[in-house]
Amino acid sequence: MHQFVRTLLISAAFISPISAYALNAGDIAVIGIYSDAPDKTAFVALKNIPAGTTINFTDDGWKASGGFRTGENIVTWVAPASGITAGTVVNLEMSDISNSGDQIIAYEGSISNPTLLFALNNDGSSWSSDATSNNSSALPTGLTNGVNAIALNEKDNVAYTGITSGTAATLLAAISNKANWTGSDGSTPTWPSVFSVTSTTTSSASSNSSSSKSSSLSSISSSKISSSFSSAISSSVGSASSKNSSSLNSSSLSSSSIPGAATYQAAADGSAAVWSGDHFINFDDETNIARLYKAGTGSAPIKTWNLTSALNLSKEADFEDAARIGNDVLLITSHGRNKDGEYKTDRYRFARLAVTGSGATTGLSVTGYTSTLVQSLLDSSKWQQPDAAVISLIQQRTQLQTATVANLAPKENGFNIEGIAQLPGATPRVAIGLRNPLINNQAIVITLENPLDAATGSAPVFGQAIRLDLAGYGVRGMAWSAADNVVYIVAGHINSDPEAQFFLYRWNGLPTGTAEYLGALQHSSGGSLEALLPYPGTHTLRIVVDEGAVLINGTENKSLPTADQRFHDMLFTVPN
Repeated sequence: MHQFVRTLLISAAFISPISAYALNAGDIAVIGIYSDAPDKTAFVALKNIPAGTTINFTDDGWKASGGFRTGENIVTWVAPASGITAGTVVNLEMSDISNSGDQIIAYEGSISNPTLLFALNNDGSSWSSDATSNNSSALPTGLTNGVNAIALNEKDNVAYTGITSGTAATLLAAISNKANWTGSDGSTPTWPSVFSVTSTTTSSASSNSSSSKSSSLSSISSSKISSSFSSAISSSVGSASSKNSSSLNSSSLSSSSIPGAATYQAAADGSAAVWSGDHFINFDDETNIARLYKAGTGSAPIKTWNLTSALNLSKEADFEDAARIGNDVLLITSHGRNKDGEYKTDRYRFARLAVTGSGATTGLSVTGYTSTLVQSLLDSSKWQQPDAAVISLIQQRTQLQTATVANLAPKENGFNIEGIAQLPGATPRVAIGLRNPLINNQAIVITLENPLDAATGSAPVFGQAIRLDLAGYGVRGMAWSAADNVVYIVAGHINSDPEAQFFLYRWNGLPTGTAEYLGALQHSSGGSLEALLPYPGTHTLRIVVDEGAVLINGTENKSLPTADQRFHDMLFTVPN
């Protein structure tokens, strides 16, 4: 291909000029590519775009290390004197778009310092791990697949052919859903000539039936597992037709002081985490080791603590989640059998740890633990409001008196805790979330009224079992956000999940509350999204990825030498 830069001035007449504002990711969306001559692309404005706004479109690929792999084509579009209104479609002539797959990436600013707006790739069903040729690209940093980027199957010509009327969030979600695209090697499918963008509304609650979730599942594209550990992430937001236009925005942080996503060394499993100043403590579910990292910096751990002796462990404890309450951390294991259905006592720990200091000076020590939490769950006298159906179900799924029950493995028909979060109120209380089992296709969340005492050996007092409609998925991680006054929940499959699909919800923490669906998430590594870290005083979440089972050159990440292991995190700013 030959590099060229072309500037287009589009003229139009409008009643009055549009006021200027900065564009953000998702304010425009690419709606097609033709690689059969004449080469073309097009975009739709989802917000009013003021006069003089300059947007660049390139088929340069994005490198895993960040920045463009330069040398290809750039087309520059400048908004006319009166600007353009939301819903306007702009057609652009391109040159040398590859008919073996290519990408179009829209951005403001310079090629060396771009503000990314939208990206489309039709080189395959997912983004590449790196830009290694003219027709390959990693997912551009800061964009998320299914939200403000899309990866399509390779066809010479592709066009968006979905709905053309709705809120900006509705239309962006639809355009970012590959189910709404048509591709052909022999003809040129027609993209829309205009859209109708209505005013944006955000729901405060939504029905989350499994039937309504189905429309969002199709918007998740399988991501390639990258041996280079690129920091690219992918996610999608369910269509507003089924979710009342709730949206998830990862393109902008609520505070410029929040560092970006990073890659962390010397561990593969980001299974549980809590804040300590601008650092976080990561609990590794494979090694029983806690590690201290500075958030947003790709580095080795600053400190490590081996919890094996303090928790009286001889093998893997399977740490699943943690919640910080003041200077205490509540750490919970899966309380489930191993993958072969064998009962292993080390996997049954509910512990209280003390945190001292902050940031790089953080200290951590075990205050106490209990190994009989499940036995207490089966005792109705330990409940304020015993739920006979839930207690009976837990009994069926645990069968603690039997050493081995193959079909009671935690990802089959067994029992598996994967979430714990503080609940609202002056007295410390927590919610314990189950990945498995479900009851009537709903997730089970159990309140514990005296968690600090129960974790150090006192008899637990369970409040009640709350059924949350997570569309047939189980709890994979939980965290309380004081800023938003909600519990954030990552939901996912109760069994094995080869496509690593996860779904973000928020819940007010009350027994009568419902879980509000926010969006579908996916990390390009294929790792599991399990640990949530809400930034204090903001609406931003740092989500830590468990990548132990990710294959790196044919070997599971967790089986590599410790020095070669890595895991990532992701950032999202959620709607108010």
